[in-house]
Amino acid sequence: MFFRQDIDFNYSAFILICEILLFSPFVYMALKFLTPLSYLKRSIAKLSAYECGFNPYSLRRTQIDIKFYLLALLFLVFDIEILILLPFILGLYENSFFEFTITFIFLLSIFIGILWEINSGVLVFT
Repeated sequence: MFFRQDIDFNYSAFILICEILLFSPFVYMALKFLTPLSYLKRSIAKLSAYECGFNPYSLRRTQIDIKFYLLALLFLVFDIEILILLPFILGLYENSFFEFTITFIFLLSIFIGILWEINSGVLVFT
């Protein structure tokens, strides 16, 4: 026997992994053979840049200001922090003093981070 008898084996996860391993070559082959068919019907509309249905203003690409990337990274960081706080919020009445202290320290570090971002001028768009 491959498995010990006292270990409860989860067959649903095993079956899911087997299905993924079984069907992934078929998906790969379908993509491999169908991708060249998309290049057969080339047109000016497919090769042009899409700008919300309007004609492009210029043919060359312009650089995007780095502050937009910083703002997107800040959004991701704070979005992940909200996900970290979600279990504390859901179990607010069942948390111990230790969990409350850890969450308070976490919120304090978020607040210090926001103050640092405001003072360093990351959020100023002029």
